[in-house]
Amino acid sequence: KNFFTTEFDRAFDYSIKEVRYFYFSYIKEQLERYDVYGIELDFTREPYCFPIGREIAGMPIMTDFIKSIRELADGIGKKRNKEIKISILLPANPISVYKMGFDIS
Repeated sequence: KNFFTTEFDRAFDYSIKEVRYFYFSYIKEQLERYDVYGIELDFTREPYCFPIGREIAGMPIMTDFIKSIRELADGIGKKRNKEIKISILLPANPISVYKMGFDIS
């Protein structure tokens, strides 16, 4: 066992295109299959989206990922003539959120 391995090393790395595609595809399937009022993206249970030391560099990646989900929800909502809301759960401490790779500005 590598004692330098951390829990973060087993998290999905959103800087990998296939990881973002996996989650985007899942969200897309749910939005297309079910007539929902909104979705909740919960980053409090598995908040580590990037390897240690690459969180700040991941901010534009995460911002674009969230933007693509917003655009998807808007497109599906337009077809259904309704707004699909998006809620994002993040830790309460903005410094923690920043250190996770989320742009808080």
